[in-house]
Amino acid sequence: MTEDTERVFAVRLGFNPQLNAWTLRVLPLEAWTDDQRADWVALVQDAFIHLAVVGGLCGQHGDPSASAFAGEVEVWEVDDCVEWRFGVLRIDPASVSLLLNLCEWATLNIAPAVMVEVLVPFPLTDEAEDRPLPQRCARLSFPVEEAGQEGERLSIQIELVEKLTGPHVSLISGLVRPWQLAVLREGFALTTLPAGESEVRLADPPMVIVDDQWSMNFEVFFARYEAVDVFLNCLERIHQTVCRVKTVSIE
Repeated sequence: MTEDTERVFAVRLGFNPQLNAWTLRVLPLEAWTDDQRADWVALVQDAFIHLAVVGGLCGQHGDPSASAFAGEVEVWEVDDCVEWRFGVLRIDPASVSLLLNLCEWATLNIAPAVMVEVLVPFPLTDEAEDRPLPQRCARLSFPVEEAGQEGERLSIQIELVEKLTGPHVSLISGLVRPWQLAVLREGFALTTLPAGESEVRLADPPMVIVDDQWSMNFEVFFARYEAVDVFLNCLERIHQTVCRVKTVSIE
């Protein structure tokens, strides 16, 4: 097990011998209130586990439509730590950095932690200096036109094969919500800025769906471009399970 202190808390990374099992342990600075504990639990569940469930964390060699999570999320008090046992997680190893980023946001905005430990079912000596994040899967079912990240705004324009019905709109909203939350809670924080300074602000309205046209818009987007990769993974799952995507344009 290794320890890193470059984040706002000490980081310990180690091996979990259980097949495909992940464990998160957080040592609070002082005992959390019930509300603080509930907010930490909700963040990990909604922005990490749910993002895995909707295919976002499959990575370059994964399949967004495949099952990424099985079992239950158990939360325990172990000594002075709060411990999450995630069950079976089939996600990209780079998801470790995303989880640590979310924990930094929680430390700064919910309740402080002095140590975060992540146990994973693969060899992990330490977190790489560039803090790798999951990338887009190698085989998307639709073409993507992108100009790269220029300026402070981000707009993702999606053309669908067919017009969307009300139930489809509701399904899509639910499938992209974990990604949106992970972006807003600095899961894709820039490594060039101190923790807490990667600003992301949704446009008003953030999501527009009219007939067969769908757009996701950010007024301010100072975050890593891997956020787009993870969105495309979620979009591939939508293509496979809800409605087919014709083209994507990223500006």
